[in-house]
Amino acid sequence: FVQIIISCWLTLSLLLCGCKMDTSHNGDLDGYWKLTGIDSLTLGITTDYTDRSIFWAVQKDLINVRDNAGGNEYVFRFEQTDSSLTVYNGQLYDKLNGNVMVEEMLELAPFGINSQPAFFVIDHLSSRRMSIHDDLLRLNFKKM
Repeated sequence: FVQIIISCWLTLSLLLCGCKMDTSHNGDLDGYWKLTGIDSLTLGITTDYTDRSIFWAVQKDLINVRDNAGGNEYVFRFEQTDSSLTVYNGQLYDKLNGNVMVEEMLELAPFGINSQPAFFVIDHLSSRRMSIHDDLLRLNFKKM
């Protein structure tokens, strides 16, 4: 009986050691974020987005940005530090024809992205709210 328990324990140990755990180090950034508002830092104007369906989905090293009301969908790579978020390599998501690099920044403006790479300072990040800003805009999010 003891040999069976030891054999099972060794087998389980080998299986667990052979598995590679692929985890994210994004902390509170991981998740599905609804864009609730954009503040213009240069004009002092706030645009309420609560009635719009714009989302940023963050997982591993990708951000999927989409308008759930029928607009386009984009995929970005990103890098995060404690105080910053850099979004780059934006591509129009097209699973039928293959993704296409975004060259016209105007199509990303409704999502609060005005350049590539886009460098944001993280003003606030918790498990429920996020606020980031660049030189022109502050983006406010609520986690869904």
